[in-house]
Amino acid sequence: MEMNDIYFIRQNNYNQSEIDDAVRKSFAYFGGINRFISRGDKVLLKVNLVSGHDISRRVTTDPSIVHSVARQVLDTGAVPFIADSPGIDNFHRAAEKAGFIRVADELGIECKELTDPIDLPVSDDAEYKKIRVSKYVLEADKIINLPKLKTHGQMYLTMGVKNLFGCIPGRLKAMLD
Repeated sequence: MEMNDIYFIRQNNYNQSEIDDAVRKSFAYFGGINRFISRGDKVLLKVNLVSGHDISRRVTTDPSIVHSVARQVLDTGAVPFIADSPGIDNFHRAAEKAGFIRVADELGIECKELTDPIDLPVSDDAEYKKIRVSKYVLEADKIINLPKLKTHGQMYLTMGVKNLFGCIPGRLKAMLD
C-alpha cells in the first residue's frame, strides 16, 4: 500500500450498515483510522454540497457516508464537524435538504458553513496572487475529504481535488475560475 493509492469498494446501495462496513474496510486498507486521526483532533469532514438538492438526486455526498465517517472519527476520541461552502445555495437550506443537518443532530456534532476567509501565502510566481480559504479549514487539525463522484461543467470528472475547492468561501470561488 502506497499513500497515493486509491481504494474502491463497489457498493450497490446506501444501506447504513453496509456503508459502515465499506468505510471500515477503506480505513483498514490504509492502516486504520487511528493512523491518521488522534484523540482530541478537530476533524473537518469536507462534504460536497453545491446546492440544496434532495438526497435522491445523488448530487451531493450521501449522508450515510458522512454518518459512517463521523461515527468512526468520534470513536477515536476526535471531534468531527461537517462543513462546506456551497457556491449556489444558502448553506443551511442546502445542508438540511442533503441530510447533513440530520446526521449532525444524530451524532451531536456541528454542521457549519465554511465562512470567514483568510488569505493564504502564495509564491511570487504563482498564477493566482490571492487565495482565500475559510478560517475553519485552517483551524482543523485534519481534513477528511468526502467528494461526490460526478461530472461538472469546469471538469470532466469531479473528485477529491475539485471538492476541496469548496474550502474557498461562497462566491469567492468565482474569482478563481
